[in-house]
Parts: sequence; C-alpha cells; structure tokens
Amino acid sequence: MCLLCARPFCETHRGKEDGVCEINHRTYFKNHYAYKGVYRSLEDREKALEKQRQQEGQKEKEEMSGYRGPAGDEEKIDRETGAGLS
Repeated sequence: MCLLCARPFCETHRGKEDGVCEINHRTYFKNHYAYKGVYRSLEDREKALEKQRQQEGQKEKEEMSGYRGPAGDEEKIDRETGAGLS
C-alpha cells in the first residue's frame, strides 16, 4: 500500500522512496484531495499525522478533565463519580 495515495502497487511500480508508488502524487492529490489518506508528499503526510495526533491528545485531555464543550452547552460532570455538578 502506498503511504501517499493509499493504493496497492506492485514491485514494478515502486517509487524511489520506500512505501511509495511511482505516480505523481502532487497531481493525484490535486485531483483526489477529498479522499481521506491522500497526500502530496511524505512531508505533507507527516504534518497531517502530527496534527491528528495533537487533536487526539487534546480531545483525550478534555475527556479526562470532564470537559463537555463550550460553557453552557452541557452541565459539568464530576470526574470521579460521573454525576452532574450544580
């Protein structure tokens, strides 16, 4: 599977970099940018994955702190009991 376009490829169509096929990924991305998991380059892929890791880390922190969205949207929850706080 190609790391940039998420498509399988054979040894004949292997690119210069490990895990990448030989197609022009910049053009492929331009025509398929709406597809999840399509990147222009390995650098773009790494940036996107890092951003995703940061977002997941922030979400995990919010879940652990009992954060449920912007103030006033939902009641605050006690972390230990799960009960609503007044």
